[in-house]
Amino acid sequence: MFEEPDIETLSKAYDRLQSVPNPDVIKLLEDLATRGSLMSMIYIAWAYENGYGVVADGNQVILWYRRAIDHGSDLATYYLGHFYLKSNDYAQAKEVFNIGALKDYSPAMYCLGCMYLEGTGCKQNRDEALKLFKKASMQGHVFARRSLAGMYLSGEYGLANIVYGLFLFFSALKNAFIMQIKDPDSDLLRA
Repeated sequence: MFEEPDIETLSKAYDRLQSVPNPDVIKLLEDLATRGSLMSMIYIAWAYENGYGVVADGNQVILWYRRAIDHGSDLATYYLGHFYLKSNDYAQAKEVFNIGALKDYSPAMYCLGCMYLEGTGCKQNRDEALKLFKKASMQGHVFARRSLAGMYLSGEYGLANIVYGLFLFFSALKNAFIMQIKDPDSDLLRA
């Protein structure tokens, strides 16, 4: 796991970004980024995406999320993929989610699985969606488990899997409830 170079300064910068966003906070985050802080790169991208302390700028959003991905952030694949989805750039979203999926990052696997399930920006491929949901579910991803349950409950995969689908559904519900209490920021709850 990656360790932040200065977690105290990062935490203070994040708090300032949330309360009184201004260009000075962005400069502080940029300084942290030059020292290797992945979360500062993600916070900068988020600031540009939402216009916090800076003028909203899609090119800067992409630049900072890509920089975080290039430096090893799996979380950035999730955020950049969603940025592309909101921008209706499905080919780029699929590419970025695939980067995360290849690194076994369950939120990216789940998102890519949803794209295949619905045929969003790609040819619908229920088998590929099933494979991705299974893999993410095995890691404990709650929404992947719920989607896998839904696929099995459809009856498309045989009667025996309907019962298994019920088990998965209630398992996902239980796990979501427990995780929401214990760790509401868990990657396993990212949809």
